[in-house]
Amino acid sequence: MSGVSIVVIADSPRPGLENMEIDQRLLLGANDPSFLKGLDAAWNQPAIIVRLYYWSEPTLSLGNFQSIQELETAQDTKRFSGLKRLPWVQRKTGGGAILHDQELTYSVIVPSGCESLPLGSKGHSERLYRAVHESVVEGLVAFGLDAKLSESCTCSFGKGGPEPFLCFHRRTPVDVLVGQSKILGSAQRRVKSGLLQHGSFLISKSSEYPDFEGVGDLGNLPARYQSGPVEVWQGWLEARIFRAIQHLIGPPERVLRLNLPDASVRI
Repeated sequence: MSGVSIVVIADSPRPGLENMEIDQRLLLGANDPSFLKGLDAAWNQPAIIVRLYYWSEPTLSLGNFQSIQELETAQDTKRFSGLKRLPWVQRKTGGGAILHDQELTYSVIVPSGCESLPLGSKGHSERLYRAVHESVVEGLVAFGLDAKLSESCTCSFGKGGPEPFLCFHRRTPVDVLVGQSKILGSAQRRVKSGLLQHGSFLISKSSEYPDFEGVGDLGNLPARYQSGPVEVWQGWLEARIFRAIQHLIGPPERVLRLNLPDASVRI
């Protein structure tokens, strides 16, 4: 046993601002488990938190250093005037904008006092990035898909050109590809209380921006993943993230799973 506990939160669809507020609260309170008392009165210790969630309507989340004004002039978005009508929020992490529609979002929050997780003490953690993304690649390969890590960095439309506005037009070495299509990208933020990693897993094309294919568009999947509800992918992604964390720390001391089917429940 590792001595580290894990809390898994399977959340319900929420507005973008609320989703970002919850991630922020979980990060800033990473060393204080008191917020869990209302959900499990017996819980009294910090833990790694894994949250899987959806968005109640198509929403853009902008990277911390982006401006919404870029949407109308960026090479990859100026053709799609409908994007201007969508609600948007600003993330605390960097990178490009993400269209949250036919996708699943996850976050992993690691308390700063979680010494047994070998993440390093400053900046981002390459080990956590790779552990989660390699676990997803492994699961997709088991489906027979041509999944791999990008292992390259292409963040502009041509040499010296401007960066795309949308994250899924960019490539970092740890992005997950199926063929040449990016289907999972993640970002991190570290503060005094802990480390947040969150990411977006594309399930299928969005009518708001059909240029991006999701995993369901890119190969012959088992029937339950082709026609089943998005919750089927939620369980699959939870298992892949759980496997990644176990790879880093070994079997957890305790696991608490919380289902929040009612969006009125506040964390």
